[in-house]
Amino acid sequence: MRPLALALGLLAGAAGAEDRLAATETAWRDWYGAHRVGDTSLAVAEDGALRLSLARSVAPGRPAALASLSKAVTAACIAALAGEGRVAYDTALSEYIPDAPAGLTVAQLLTHGGGLWPDGTQASMWGWVNDPEDRHRAASEAALARPLESAGYRYNNENYAVLGHLVEAVTGEDFEAACTARVFAPLALETPARSARYGAFLPWGGWEMSAEDYALFAEATFAGTDPGAFPSAPVGRGARYGMGAFFFEAEGLRITWHTGLLCFGSIDGAGAYFVQIAPGPTVAVTFDGCPGEGALAALDQALLTALLQ
Repeated sequence: MRPLALALGLLAGAAGAEDRLAATETAWRDWYGAHRVGDTSLAVAEDGALRLSLARSVAPGRPAALASLSKAVTAACIAALAGEGRVAYDTALSEYIPDAPAGLTVAQLLTHGGGLWPDGTQASMWGWVNDPEDRHRAASEAALARPLESAGYRYNNENYAVLGHLVEAVTGEDFEAACTARVFAPLALETPARSARYGAFLPWGGWEMSAEDYALFAEATFAGTDPGAFPSAPVGRGARYGMGAFFFEAEGLRITWHTGLLCFGSIDGAGAYFVQIAPGPTVAVTFDGCPGEGALAALDQALLTALLQ
């Protein structure tokens, strides 16, 4: 969780846009210099346009693994289906997937609140690295076959595996094709694709795209969105989870964020981070490697300080 007290203390800052961009670049460079990070990219978008794009060791615009930032893509896909009238948030999942546990709703899946627990993907994902087979349907069926625990927020990849299953059940299309058409094509994004390395867990962690495209996607998805229009659930300290990301609102601003990390022992890892401030900029960072404990919290704090000064 981000340091909410720090953010609230910075909300009244009044630095200019150019100062914020310079501070954001400095924060990113200081961060990767201090932690075990390989190739990394930074992008800043605002008002539908890129304001900054930088990379270390690779060309800006290189596609990179999104890890759990993929969940926002799945949520946006479900929102598009809701807009088409093909999914309703408060409807029981069993209306779409007959074998689903009674009472589990689409909204509960989106907010990790329906009682799917423990997370069965954690023991399997390392074995699915470099696996060309799509594993979300198997993960979904295994999760739905178990009795539900008590309702309440528990972050679990299985919720988004089930949402991938739901997309295919209501559209009759492959998940990747269905969501590419509904999420990426309208934004004319060029780099989103199933990761060759992590694509087996596409709905919860297997997309790849450039930091530039993710910043544009996140801005389009969150900057002008009314959080009340979508399911969300409290997760503590004033924050909520909805649309595949965390957010909180204070002092006339809404801050939306998520982090993702794919690290499996000796297997080289990857990660990503985004933060969107409404009104204000959206920042996306991708990186290779598995930085040490506290590294993502340090990135979060550094970028908040830069953006909210």
